[in-house]
Amino acid sequence: MTPTKPSIISLIILFIGWFLIGLGYGDAVPAPLNTIIYGIGLVLFFGGLLATVYLVFR
Repeated sequence: MTPTKPSIISLIILFIGWFLIGLGYGDAVPAPLNTIIYGIGLVLFFGGLLATVYLVFR
């Protein structure tokens, strides 16, 4: 039986990335920071998505 801890961590990273994408896309954060937050969110979202897919199909 495989441990579920890596799956939970990858899902948390996926949702944090999703949250940061939304935060960076909105108007709540000033101009230079929203681009940085949006970029970090994209990296975390797709990293978490790839990790989740890898852990599901391995």
